[in-house]
Amino acid sequence: MSFVSELAKWNSFYVIVGSAAGALIGLQFVVLTLIAERPPANLAEAGTAFGSPTIVHFCAALFLSALLHVPWETVTIAAAVWGLLGLAGVAYVAIVVRRMRRQAAYKPQFEDWLFHVVLPFAAYATLALSSFAASPHIRGALFGVGGAALLLLFIGIHNAWDSVAYHVLVNLAGTNAEGRRKELKISIPVKRQSMRASETFTAKHTLLVRPHRPAAIITTAAAGAAVGSGAEQAAVRIAQHLAEWRFAVRAVKTVQHGESSPLAHFIHDAIVVGPALGGNSI
Repeated sequence: MSFVSELAKWNSFYVIVGSAAGALIGLQFVVLTLIAERPPANLAEAGTAFGSPTIVHFCAALFLSALLHVPWETVTIAAAVWGLLGLAGVAYVAIVVRRMRRQAAYKPQFEDWLFHVVLPFAAYATLALSSFAASPHIRGALFGVGGAALLLLFIGIHNAWDSVAYHVLVNLAGTNAEGRRKELKISIPVKRQSMRASETFTAKHTLLVRPHRPAAIITTAAAGAAVGSGAEQAAVRIAQHLAEWRFAVRAVKTVQHGESSPLAHFIHDAIVVGPALGGNSI
């Protein structure tokens, strides 16, 4: 059983695995660009612990696909190369464990340890062990390499999806909620200022149209009764003028006691300081 004939049977498999790994590497760059627009806190630490291993796994699957498409004459060199890749992967998993423990952006769960540590370690260890079994068991060694490449591909797919889902559903959702709270805090004072401005305009209009004096109230009521408008209509007018008069007097008192507001100052100036309606100040 020759190595070349056995390796030829895996051509279609490694074409599929290598194409998928290459495409997913390109998508990771797009995702990282989108995340960079609204980076979460401690992005660098979380990226080295959870983002970089995904690219490494995709690159390992792509490298294995290219390695086993080389027209090797014997299995020795190929086995040595994928064995070194397996040992390097095991060492890299140890580095990932240290980074996951040191980062403070996210507390890893069981699923994170499974897909970032346990399964990658199994894949790279299988590569390293397959290199030692390549000479006596070529067929079994190729199955080990193929299984490791496929496992690394699916690990990368899971980790990439997990990172994007966490960023969209957790980080962006929290950022948008905080932004809405800030907008609400800003909009409330603006609405209050608009209401105060509207009240000031209403008070100005009222002072310029109707004189807020007791004499005017009595005169208006007497005129209404004299022309026969009815006692009911006269009572309504008296009540309106009295309510406006009480409001004006209350505003003047607040200014005199030092508890001022723009609306109260305007009423005080219109009634006490400068008679805007042609009457004497009270």
